[in-house]
Amino acid sequence: MAPYSTLPKVMAKRKALHFIDNTSALAGLVKGYAKAADMGRVSNATWAILLGLETDPYFEYVRSKANIADLPSREQMLLTKQILIGMGWREEQITVVEAAFPPTDKWSCPTSDWVLRAREEAEADEQGQRQRRRRR
Repeated sequence: MAPYSTLPKVMAKRKALHFIDNTSALAGLVKGYAKAADMGRVSNATWAILLGLETDPYFEYVRSKANIADLPSREQMLLTKQILIGMGWREEQITVVEAAFPPTDKWSCPTSDWVLRAREEAEADEQGQRQRRRRR
């Protein structure tokens, strides 16, 4: 959920590939359901956000040691940057941003709230970008 909460406009109306090294989390996201209440809430909220942002995700299992997506959470930003540059990214294309997560008191809210909040955040982010461009 972090990419969608942190950069909703960037993630909106795109295809997204997620590497997941936890088979229970992967199953919950693929099915959109989980027996465990907490994972069920995360799965439902994720799909509601994806709907709100009109994002088309693909979830792929990858072993933990091979999961490049885990490097930033392990505070290995230099290695992450080196890998991205090795893949053809230019240094000026790489920006470090602080992750934003939904507050824990929102996890039990109705699914429609997640959809609407995602749409509003993407629109607010877009309006903020327009205002910054006008100031330049």
